[in-house]
Amino acid sequence: KIGEIHMWENIAIAFILAFVVTFVTTPYTMKIAKKVGAIDIPKDERRAHKKSIPKFGGPAVILGFLISTIYLLIVMSTENTINIFGPQEYWKKLLGFLMGILVISAFCIVDDIKTIKPITKLIGQVLGAICIVVSGIRIDGITLPFLNFPEMHEITSVILTIAWIIIVTNAINLID
Repeated sequence: KIGEIHMWENIAIAFILAFVVTFVTTPYTMKIAKKVGAIDIPKDERRAHKKSIPKFGGPAVILGFLISTIYLLIVMSTENTINIFGPQEYWKKLLGFLMGILVISAFCIVDDIKTIKPITKLIGQVLGAICIVVSGIRIDGITLPFLNFPEMHEITSVILTIAWIIIVTNAINLID
């Protein structure tokens, strides 16, 4: 029971750390946005804002996420609750995850600066998702009260994981 409480404390610290890092770095990314021309100028009634705003918040969010992930990895390694180089080869998954984040982030940053076509963004998201899936990270089952697939065929698992990454990436981009 105490170990479980400690785990939730570490997750809470990681969440707060991600929030603080994102909050502190956002003003700097806004300055960078102005320098590189990553500004959203309202051209039609569809826009929620009436004046120009920077559209370069992604790097701050990504940095917050990466810092909190590094924190959790360090804490879990020192507490021996994870062995990155052990038989489960978490290092491969972490490397694939990082590669996927970098690929998707690169396409998003280019889109913020130059506005690329939706199909090009989708290709970037698919490539990033493939990096993640190839590293061994996959949704291999769903167990919800209303939806229960504890085991999935490998192809279904790969397709579902790629789709999930693309959906979540676009949901975050729409919120941004």
